[in-house]
Amino acid sequence: MKDHWKEYQHRWHLLEAPLRPNAEVVEAIVAAVGERLSNVLLLGVTPELVDAFPNLTAVDKSEEMIAALWQSQATTQSVRHANWLDMDAAYGRYSAIVGDCSINVLQSYAQIETLLPIVNERLADDGVFACRVFERPAEPITEKDLRCVIDDGTHGNFHAYKWQIAMSLAADSSGAVQAVEILDRFNQLFPQRVELARKTGWNIDVINTIDVYENSGIALLFPSRQEFDSLFTKHFDRYEWRSCGSYDLAQRCPIFVAERL
Repeated sequence: MKDHWKEYQHRWHLLEAPLRPNAEVVEAIVAAVGERLSNVLLLGVTPELVDAFPNLTAVDKSEEMIAALWQSQATTQSVRHANWLDMDAAYGRYSAIVGDCSINVLQSYAQIETLLPIVNERLADDGVFACRVFERPAEPITEKDLRCVIDDGTHGNFHAYKWQIAMSLAADSSGAVQAVEILDRFNQLFPQRVELARKTGWNIDVINTIDVYENSGIALLFPSRQEFDSLFTKHFDRYEWRSCGSYDLAQRCPIFVAERL
């Protein structure tokens, strides 16, 4: 079985929105944080968010991702190799906690239930949690839908389309999808990648980034808005959803913003 994140970091430069946050997403998360810039905790090592917050502590459990993506030399920024689910009182409290789709890479709904109270505990009074998420649509995406968007040219970039495959699978599995299942469904839909590249205009190297899922042991979560709401209302008294961006699949990638009261 491959180390998913070790493989993933080698392909980081080939990713684009929605997999990576573009300027619109970064600006929206910065706006959500507002003046709460004194002490920011980042769930992960997303470079675009590292660059956006000068006083920052990043936490990531993948040594490979840290080694590949953490470039900061600033004395006001630091990184910790640790699991978000283990962030106890020794971590202190933060004016803001931010993330880019950090919730979606958790391995189960139980882990979301574990993380959210930890986030709340790590927030200072009046602190804010701002995190972009991937949410699957209420109406399931069918195989017919997946084929039609290729045929009519409304597929978006490859990464947006890949997430549509994932969301179609998530509808049949209560939101949780094994990464290998995404690759299997893609290969079933499109056994001839060169032909797919010709038809869509996608770069073949970008298409081949999906092979990071081969023999991967990780799952990805794609809750619906209703499922997200049922989770968030247990742990935050006040929160809102903010739409953001014009990139491919942006309508499925809102930003969740909650304040600690």
